[in-house]
Amino acid sequence: KHEYLYWEFHEQGKRQAVRIGWWKGIRQNVAKNPDGPIELYNLKSDLGEKNNIAQRHPEIVARIVKIMKAARTPSENWKMPGE
Repeated sequence: KHEYLYWEFHEQGKRQAVRIGWWKGIRQNVAKNPDGPIELYNLKSDLGEKNNIAQRHPEIVARIVKIMKAARTPSENWKMPGE
């Protein structure tokens, strides 16, 4: 059992996402910027993901980045930049 949920979208420039409890982190346009910024949302108070609060919670963002790196499994069918 994981404490998080990790997933990827391979359309629209590739995206990664992590959910930990009410926190959701998203990295957009991974194809062009694999180490791009993380958007962070608190789904308990912002279900529509309108208010990016990443700058207010750098410790959560750092945790999400670490999970994104560890959870990613390279795939011949769904390559990310650098694979």
